[in-house]
Amino acid sequence: MIDKKLYNLSDVAEVVSGYSFRGAIQEEKDSDIFLIQAKDTRNGLSITENDLKKISDLNYGDKFVENNDVVMGARGFFSATCINSSKKIIGSSSVYIIKPDQKKVLSKYLTIYLNSKMGQAEIKKYETGSTIKTILIGDLKNIRIKIPALDEQKKIIELYENIQRQNKILERKKIINQNILETIFIYK
Repeated sequence: MIDKKLYNLSDVAEVVSGYSFRGAIQEEKDSDIFLIQAKDTRNGLSITENDLKKISDLNYGDKFVENNDVVMGARGFFSATCINSSKKIIGSSSVYIIKPDQKKVLSKYLTIYLNSKMGQAEIKKYETGSTIKTILIGDLKNIRIKIPALDEQKKIIELYENIQRQNKILERKKIINQNILETIFIYK
């Protein structure tokens, strides 16, 4: 059994809301600034700028996301992803930017925890709204996180990544098997 301690999210990370755009967000192909929105947090454990759209350069203040920050949807489905990029990335108002203290909690561990059944159950305690669920930033700061020692966090991350690799292999195997079955009908 792994010894885990309970912490409020605000004890191990800074939490800020994303940037509120005035009007529609325009994509700008030649820009070096990228945008992450809630829909982008469903792409898995981590995300790079290659998965994001480019936007125009404005004064975004402190809403830039940094490498190893965790970004979580603020409403709807509360999925989280870890930023794996040193490029300029802006978080939109549809996300919260979580800046973990790496001496206390690793970004990937926090992402895995927030996306787990246990993490989602903790978030669910604080969600509001009847049609579109929302979590207020103050409530997000108060959610309880089970955090083991850093070496245990690393083991959990390795296990998670290993399982993800195995799932990708199984998915490819399923496609290959389906293609084999389909060729039976073509050549018979």
